Amino acid sequence: MATVAWVIDSLRLGGAERLALAWQAEGPAGEWRQRLAVLQCAGEAASFEAEARARGLEWWCAGARHLRDLAAWRRLRNYLRQEQADLLHAHLGYATLWTAAAARALRIPWLATVHILPGQARGWRARALERLQITVLNRSACRIVLLSQAQHRAWTEAGLHGQRAVLLPNGVAASPLALPAERAAARNRLGVAPSARLFLTVAAVRPDKGWRDWLAAIPLIAARVPQAQFVWIGDGAEGALLRAHTAARADTRHIGLGADIGAWLKCADIFLFPSHVEAQPTALIEAMAAGLPIVAYDLEVHRELLGTDAGWRVERGKSAALADAAAAAALDPELARSRGHRAYERYSAQYAQGLWRQRLAELYRTALDEHASRRLPHEHAAAA
Repeated sequence: MATVAWVIDSLRLGGAERLALAWQAEGPAGEWRQRLAVLQCAGEAASFEAEARARGLEWWCAGARHLRDLAAWRRLRNYLRQEQADLLHAHLGYATLWTAAAARALRIPWLATVHILPGQARGWRARALERLQITVLNRSACRIVLLSQAQHRAWTEAGLHGQRAVLLPNGVAASPLALPAERAAARNRLGVAPSARLFLTVAAVRPDKGWRDWLAAIPLIAARVPQAQFVWIGDGAEGALLRAHTAARADTRHIGLGADIGAWLKCADIFLFPSHVEAQPTALIEAMAAGLPIVAYDLEVHRELLGTDAGWRVERGKSAALADAAAAAALDPELARSRGHRAYERYSAQYAQGLWRQRLAELYRTALDEHASRRLPHEHAAAA
């Protein structure tokens, strides 16, 4: 059984981090022995670490203090050597650089998944890291995994070479669609009235996730939809600001870490997603897997995910248009159910976790086979 090790910056809040935990929770994928290494422990920062411990998931932490912490890099290299890793899979910026160096030292292949769009991170340090990441990926990654056509186009324009780039969308696990009794039980447990029209959002609390647009849309929706309720699940750098705003309204709730997202998806009527920038949003795919009608901004990746009939898309940054579409969805239950069903069909055909794991396993096999084929001629030459 070959060992594949995922290397990720940390378990702080984000779609890539949730994906890492989902991958770990599924257990060995056929012929693959799984390991998860994180560069930095979250400390006091909001993270998934407590949730991971509660689920009995295991990971190893290098204890890095910064990108140039050579002692931590050596710990990572020694851990991967000890675990006899055959293949490394990097996620996020720092992990890509560290994984490339570890793979070179251990003489094993590595690949990387790019989870964001170029230019999404702000500041000169982030821009410098992005340029360095592109250089490293182009030079030594055996495969570069991109999540959507929109992301592929953007990174190619930013300088990423396309020869080793592969399109492999993320996949999420789906629970069976909620029966009426399950939905009623979930609402009772979470304190949602049976007659409420629940608009659910799952996202980190950052400016690019559109939480201010969400707040601006709420009174507009509430004026048109009787018994409208609004829930935002997620935390982040601006979580305290969002909590302060939601505390002023009886029809809004901000729920941070530890929420049972599966139960909330069963409760919801509409998935409201005001994010301004996405490479491929895990939360939106989870809403598709739950069969929810989706109201989101008209991003290129949302067009890929939803097509023309699996939700509503409105011009980015227009909170009034977002409110109009959300209210229209809530006031036409038949149309909403139809679009939610279409969202589930698109999820099942393209974004189910089983499909993702199959594609990932095939990618791993290809990477190892290519590495073995390159290594054999060198070994024969050395023996001669």
